[in-house]
Amino acid sequence: MANLRRLERANELLREIIGDFLVHRLRDPRLQFVTVTEVQLSPDFQHGKVYFTVLGGEQREQEALAALQSAEPLIREEINRNVHWRFIPRLTFIVDKRIEKAMSVLALLDQIAQSQSVQAAEGASPEKSTKKRTRRTSKSRS
Repeated sequence: MANLRRLERANELLREIIGDFLVHRLRDPRLQFVTVTEVQLSPDFQHGKVYFTVLGGEQREQEALAALQSAEPLIREEINRNVHWRFIPRLTFIVDKRIEKAMSVLALLDQIAQSQSVQAAEGASPEKSTKKRTRRTSKSRS
């Protein structure tokens, strides 16, 4: 349990270090709208996955990915300056698509809600209520 908390703290620390480094120290125009969303370290701290988002389209994502991969040694140096671990993890950069997926799910939910409200409004219209309903009566056995 303590190792899990330690790993979570290390993930958060690296997210902050890398994010600050990209914003304040690294002057690459391809990384202008990059946000580090999550870092996942392996339990042995040898490898880390850095998830990031970029404002813009697919081309901006690919440019940012290339820039981050080329800046990986500088980012590792910055991590080494801030933490004193036996190993500085090798970093893999991954475009985070979770936000886009969440937005598409929300859009679908909005469409469903709108269609249900339209159906409910049509269901309450006077045209539907004028239909005659016939009532069936059951015959009793004699």
